[in-house]
Amino acid sequence: MASSTTPRPGQVLFPGSGSTLRGGSSISRSRGGGGVGVSRNLQCLSMIFFALTSLSLWMTIINFHKAAMYNNDESNKPNLSEQRQLVNNRIAETIKKTNIGKLGPSKSTRSDYRYYDSLFYTTLQYASEAKTSIEVGCANDPFIKYLDWIDKRTCVAPYFIDYKNEDNTQAERNMNTKLRASAEIQKVVADFMEYKPPNGEKFDLLVCSQVLEHVSDPSAFMKKLIETAKVSIISVPYDWEKCGTVCNHVTHYITQKMLLNWAYPYKPIHTAIVAEKEGRGKFDERILLVFINDGKTLKESLKELNNLLIKQKASESVGNTQEKSD
Repeated sequence: MASSTTPRPGQVLFPGSGSTLRGGSSISRSRGGGGVGVSRNLQCLSMIFFALTSLSLWMTIINFHKAAMYNNDESNKPNLSEQRQLVNNRIAETIKKTNIGKLGPSKSTRSDYRYYDSLFYTTLQYASEAKTSIEVGCANDPFIKYLDWIDKRTCVAPYFIDYKNEDNTQAERNMNTKLRASAEIQKVVADFMEYKPPNGEKFDLLVCSQVLEHVSDPSAFMKKLIETAKVSIISVPYDWEKCGTVCNHVTHYITQKMLLNWAYPYKPIHTAIVAEKEGRGKFDERILLVFINDGKTLKESLKELNNLLIKQKASESVGNTQEKSD
């Protein structure tokens, strides 16, 4: 009996079955013109092989061409890791040139307050990727001038206090509203409650330092602060007693509970109390809160909270019914 590897007339054996395509030694050429059949099979296989090779070559050329076009389009755009590195470099340069310990309003009694250092590091922690920022109630010497990694910075205030003379009269304050906007920081003279951000867009960062205690409706003011930016850093004097005309505060003895009520239903993700000196003076402590706005409006947040309360009451009702039945 013939071996299993012996080909039939016209059969071609491939590697692994005892022959090679080119090896004619195991190809039968006996009877009936078997050699012609083999020749035709070889021609067909050669044509198929050539077609597949050509197709593969063209696909490779096309892919290389597409890759080249993509690389040309993206050649001037840094990838995500490069963008992150650029941001890190800018932040590093900002920290390097920032005079920590002297970030308060220049030529004023508050220039060396440690509170401003805490405010600076908090902005680094929560807004390192910010590209736009706004300071509400800023003075002529705004704090956001130190946030040099942020490209677009805006100051909004009904007037800009000149801290070179902390006893400004109202007339002198009104004169300060005529200050020109600088190239780096745009100064907007406006009541914040009437101010509308350009194109209705949210800022990446909002800073409001020691302002809420001066406004007549701190709750409405605070909610608008939170809704104006993705990250809001808000601070007020902590539990200060009345300080008369020296401070001109409308609200006194501000506690964390009061701030939470003003911000409701928004909740801070970070709270800190910063004390000057040893924190033993009547006016040494300030409280700082950080809010993250997820884009929901106040109406949506209240609706969501109301639905949650309804579910909670329904759950409690079911629990009470089960206890009675038991």
